[in-house]
Amino acid sequence: MDGLAGGQMAAALGRRPSSIRMAAGLLAAATLALSGFLALGLAVPRPVAAADSTLAPLTLGRHVYDYGNLMSPKAIATAEALAAKIEAAGGGRVAVYTADPIDLPDGATLAKAWAIDGLLLTGFDVMGNVTLGSTLKARLSTAAAKFIGESSPGPATFESWATSTLARTEALMNGTHVFDGAGALDSTGTATAEAAATSLGTRLGATVYVDIAIGDEGDPATTAFFNGADMSNELGKSLIIALAVSGGQIGGYIDSDSDLWDSYETHGPWTNDTLENEAAPNGDVQAELLRDIDAVRKPPDPVEAAAGVVGSIRDAVSGFFGDPTNQADSLLGGLAALVALVAFAFVRRRRRREPGYADDDSVMVAGPPSDMTPALAALVAFPLDTTRAVTVALLDLAAHGYVAFYSEATPLGPRGGIKLISATGSGGHDHLVHAPAASRPLGPAEQSLLEGLQTAAGGSASISPTDFADLRPLFEQTGEQLERIAGQRGWLRIVTRSVSRVWVAVGAGLVVVAVVWGVLRQPVALVCEALAGLIIMPRAMRMPLPLQTPDGAITSAMVEAYRRTLRRALAGAPGQIPPWLANAEEAALWGYAWGLEGEVQSFVGRNVGMAMSGGDETDLEGALDTTSLRSFSMMLGGLSGTGSARPVGLDTDAISNTLNGLGRSMNAGVARPAGDAEPPGK
Repeated sequence: MDGLAGGQMAAALGRRPSSIRMAAGLLAAATLALSGFLALGLAVPRPVAAADSTLAPLTLGRHVYDYGNLMSPKAIATAEALAAKIEAAGGGRVAVYTADPIDLPDGATLAKAWAIDGLLLTGFDVMGNVTLGSTLKARLSTAAAKFIGESSPGPATFESWATSTLARTEALMNGTHVFDGAGALDSTGTATAEAAATSLGTRLGATVYVDIAIGDEGDPATTAFFNGADMSNELGKSLIIALAVSGGQIGGYIDSDSDLWDSYETHGPWTNDTLENEAAPNGDVQAELLRDIDAVRKPPDPVEAAAGVVGSIRDAVSGFFGDPTNQADSLLGGLAALVALVAFAFVRRRRRREPGYADDDSVMVAGPPSDMTPALAALVAFPLDTTRAVTVALLDLAAHGYVAFYSEATPLGPRGGIKLISATGSGGHDHLVHAPAASRPLGPAEQSLLEGLQTAAGGSASISPTDFADLRPLFEQTGEQLERIAGQRGWLRIVTRSVSRVWVAVGAGLVVVAVVWGVLRQPVALVCEALAGLIIMPRAMRMPLPLQTPDGAITSAMVEAYRRTLRRALAGAPGQIPPWLANAEEAALWGYAWGLEGEVQSFVGRNVGMAMSGGDETDLEGALDTTSLRSFSMMLGGLSGTGSARPVGLDTDAISNTLNGLGRSMNAGVARPAGDAEPPGK
């Protein structure tokens, strides 16, 4: 281990896993025994004169004299290059000399004979000696000279020790921080490693060295440990990233001054301070070494981390917009989205502007036309929502006592269906029929809907959830019939649909274009087009009526007047209820038709006490007949919580969400009479 005395060796070994300590201990013991044996035979170095025939002659330009055959050709080439750099930097003459023990000259004698004033490394087998010349000493700090002068191979091979010593000498003399004794980095890799070591040292407030040595075959991690252990004590306040390379394998160990133990962190492939023998992917040793060096970092400071994120975002944005293609595509996508949104807003606003149109909250109406049913009222109020109109038509059939909704529990959850009261007679269901509803005849569309339900049921008294899918054509036919009747009576011309379809297509097209921009990796254009499409599509489906046309102006005025009148009626005292809202079912039907679900629920809440007490409504002049609230709650009870069994084409989600409180308030205090809206077969 370079730079370790006997006591330091024990300290270093104590920091390794038990298996490595045992192997290293055996190796150290063998080394010491061999050293003692050789010391007995070579107690007195053999003096060699310059004229001694056994001393090889000095060759100018040559630095490595490996007569002991201890170094591989690659190690010799690395040592030659490092020695040349030391000499070129003014470190004096450098030589590496190996020979058999009997032929190895004394280091001081050889240095004098060859006039080596820089660095002389001599040795045989695992033994090595350093002779430091005056010229090199003058170029090194006192600590660095001591570190180099006292270096010895330890358990390392001679070639690993010699090349590492040369690399450390060259770096310390020139003030750099990468000791590449293995010759594993090219000039670019060396510069990258140097920058990483310098940057980490600045962040830690200490000096960071990267030591790369020739590793033992099959176990470079052990070489790295002995090379790096305790090195920081000899180089001052520092952190040592010791690495070793053997073929395509890399091992590592991190040694640091005690003041730095908690100041850094390691990431994969490191495990704490150890890098076990790993193979470089694809044999790229340099790339893996640089990755290993970069994996030793200072823990992120929250402020610095935030600044780094902001900087990364800023760099990414500036880099993206620095490309002319990205600039053009982003501008094109943003302009297209803006034009579409502005045009859509203009069309919607233009359809709601009419200089001759006036309305006021004081405008009231006595009631809807006698031939306007709740389903037609729903269509006039919401021209593009035929689902609501068909739903109101079904509820109107229930108010007349022709159908009832039911819900029953199953192992898979509750399911609902429609029971045809008229198909089985009215026995047991007389409470569902009330004079106010019966006195108002069904409209043609509602009558056709009832006949269609009876046909769908056949001879059965009910339509189960499994039959709902077959009712879609019937519901669509009912919606079309309601539209036709509203148009014939002058209440509505749905010219809005053509405009709506155009803008729905525009919105969908913008979404498709956004997907294309995503494929082209243009995030700005993607976001702009997607937002524009998602804004336009849902609003286009509810395009307002055109007030600049007589139909649109009249319809809008009528809708507002009816809605305003009904809202005031539902909010007023019992004596203020208009005659055409003579019972709760009618009030709820018309309220849902005009989009006043909230007002209906509040209305029921205020009157439910009267229904619960069973008071004599004749005592309240002009009061609403609230006893029918019971039947209405039972009529709607089957629509709440029916899950996937809801009829196809019905807006039962909306009904359930807005009116299920009505059913809960009634069912909590009133038990259903036997047979009320029971499922078939019960």
